[in-house]
Amino acid sequence: MRAFLGLALAMAGLIGQSFAKPTIAHAGGVDDIIITEDNILNSTTVRGGEGAGSISRIKAAQAGAFPIEVHNNFDSGMFMYITGRDTSGTPVLLGPNGQYVYPQADNTGVPKEITGDIAIPLNPQGQTTTITLPQALISARIYLAHGNLKFFTVKDGNGVSAIVEPSAANPLDPSAEVQWGFIEFNYDGTFVFANISFVDFVGIPLGMGVTLASGEQQTVQGLMSGAVNNICNGMKAQTAADGSIGTDYA
Repeated sequence: MRAFLGLALAMAGLIGQSFAKPTIAHAGGVDDIIITEDNILNSTTVRGGEGAGSISRIKAAQAGAFPIEVHNNFDSGMFMYITGRDTSGTPVLLGPNGQYVYPQADNTGVPKEITGDIAIPLNPQGQTTTITLPQALISARIYLAHGNLKFFTVKDGNGVSAIVEPSAANPLDPSAEVQWGFIEFNYDGTFVFANISFVDFVGIPLGMGVTLASGEQQTVQGLMSGAVNNICNGMKAQTAADGSIGTDYA
């Protein structure tokens, strides 16, 4: 199934919430990172010859390119980050030049910030940004953020540089003060499977569409503008009614 993936960001009202006993997020440092299975992208194969002397290696584009379009309805200062595993099972990020960036962790066991060119700036509000995957990308995520997210790398059990991604569950995560959301997808070079991830948390509301080679379009609207406030207000009302949810609303 040859296709391209389209995303849309909704205008979200995330500022000025006033809930009882809120959990206030403050960006922390490396020591505040909590690594779980939900925010680390490990390798699936052993990769030899990794060196610690450079931040990244770039792999040339290959066949099976896949275009991604993002329409920005949100604001200026928006960035996209794309993570996943390449065809060898090695964690990568997609750079603005359309090539995969391979982070290089050291042997200390301490997460090291990825400082290579990994932030893809979006065009201003009302405009569309297009970038193309050079080849297959598995267990992938497209992060969309109002500001700059921080990604880190650390050696995994295979001795390969894994990617430590932002965590929505950690109020001291280094990216905790940035508004962001993501979708998950697999692209094996022929077929694409994608979903909007609203299971664990809600961030910037996203919509998604896939255009097939036949011209058929499949669209998921996602959450409406202001959905985060609406959800938190609903939880607050439920707590007032029966105390069944609790009082911590981020």
